[in-house]
Amino acid sequence: MLKLIGLGLNVYGITLEGLIEARSSDKVYVELYTSIIPGLTLDILKGVIGKELNLLKRRDLEDGYERIIEEAGRCDIALLTPGDPLIATTHMSLVIEAYKRGIPVKVVNSASIISAISSATGLHIYNFGRIVTLTKVRGGALPLTVYEVVEDNLSRGLHTLILLDLDVEEGYWVSIGEAVEILEIMEARMGRSVFGSDRLVVGVARVGSTDFIVKADRLSKIKYYDFGGPPHSLVVPGRLHFMEVEALLCLAEAPRDLLRKS
Repeated sequence: MLKLIGLGLNVYGITLEGLIEARSSDKVYVELYTSIIPGLTLDILKGVIGKELNLLKRRDLEDGYERIIEEAGRCDIALLTPGDPLIATTHMSLVIEAYKRGIPVKVVNSASIISAISSATGLHIYNFGRIVTLTKVRGGALPLTVYEVVEDNLSRGLHTLILLDLDVEEGYWVSIGEAVEILEIMEARMGRSVFGSDRLVVGVARVGSTDFIVKADRLSKIKYYDFGGPPHSLVVPGRLHFMEVEALLCLAEAPRDLLRKS
């Protein structure tokens, strides 16, 4: 059997079911490159799981997953991943290949930024539109899909969750401040008032951890706020329900005058 087990959002975010499945497996792999779990180290994870862990790099799963599939055909193999196992589409190829070969697959879900963003911000999950990732700018090419997705969601009154790119192996992550600067450059080029200086945005950092931060403010001001270490995300609210307004005031210290404009 192949088991994909989510580690959740913090050091002890793995579910009881996930813990039981990992401990009962013949071999346990772990990847820690698709996201960052603050404070988590391989040694800490070994202590939680109580078994030897085999750390995988990106190329092990994206280019050389054949070995894992073959092993899962002979014994129980567990793969531990940050967040929820299949939120990152990276691992769906494993599931598809296992099914093609008649290998049973079990997915043990856990929390991810997708499921936690509503409780962190107070914005209703059914008011979110398409999610988009703001990637690191390379060679001057702007990720304009972000602009278009947010514009489309706003036209329908929907909120947008913007995931900010990171690569653990390459050692970079996009901060909220850097992301805002990119969005401002996009606005200067596109000029359709999607990311104007008074646009209400919500910055979130390390959701699920004890030191998480949620802060709402104008786009022009939030880039100066110290959100600390990764991972970071941005939310662009659409049309707000009165309960969402109250939540942003309480949970994110949103400027009351800006909420009146939303």
